[in-house]
Amino acid sequence: GVKKHFPEGTILTYRRRFALPEGFNRGRVLLHIGAVDQHAMVYVNQRLLTQHDGGYEAFSVDITDALQQENELKILCWDDLNDLRQPYGKQVKPEKRGGMWYTPVSGIWQTVWLERVPETYIRRLAIRNEGFAVTIDTGLDIPGTVEVEGLGSFPLEGGKVTIAPEAPRLWSPEDPYLYDFTVTQGEDKVASYFAIRSLEIKKVGDWPRLCLNGAPYFFHGLLDQGYWPESLLTAPAPESYADDIHAMKRLGFNMLRKHIKVEAEEFYYQCDKLGM
Repeated sequence: GVKKHFPEGTILTYRRRFALPEGFNRGRVLLHIGAVDQHAMVYVNQRLLTQHDGGYEAFSVDITDALQQENELKILCWDDLNDLRQPYGKQVKPEKRGGMWYTPVSGIWQTVWLERVPETYIRRLAIRNEGFAVTIDTGLDIPGTVEVEGLGSFPLEGGKVTIAPEAPRLWSPEDPYLYDFTVTQGEDKVASYFAIRSLEIKKVGDWPRLCLNGAPYFFHGLLDQGYWPESLLTAPAPESYADDIHAMKRLGFNMLRKHIKVEAEEFYYQCDKLGM
């Protein structure tokens, strides 16, 4: 919301003071940063904890050992359009924008948040759809279970489980069915979801066709630039992604080709949930 152009090479500084709620710090505390354009240095209580390059990737850092009763988070970032060694897409200096050229943007543009986890916690969920079976891998080799809504409970072996429903409800834009599940391992519990569908190229008649769930499917899509007139890279409101997807479905589209950037996780969740 700054809406001001700084000289090239300017370092932008974000500061926020915070105290943790009582009982929050009972294991490890992770700082998650959705995206910072382009280079970032992260400090907690004057300690440099991590550096990151790349304006579209999420990253995180364990800040537990740097915490005090009262804390200061500081993030320094910079993005120089004079530096031609890094790609900068279609953004140009403000005086040249117009046509296909975008207003330049930098800084924190996705959510920054704290997560409390146990000392031993689920670090990732890798969900792989093969045929009509789904493999879930937690990356944590301790006993645990996966509870899938409508399907039951499945034990983890080596941190993995493969689930193959007898009569799977297949995901499609017309019926975007998601299987909600919860993983419990040790003291940690994570909720997520998966979908079941197949996507392949098959010869139908004389021509190869892109087939969804075994049948030829017409993919009717458009280019989704992801630049918002009022807020550039950042969606103007949490519901903006769902509003856009609903509008495109009303116009008859079932596919979006995301252009220029990687969106916040909320966008991909809404695509899965709404059938895009």
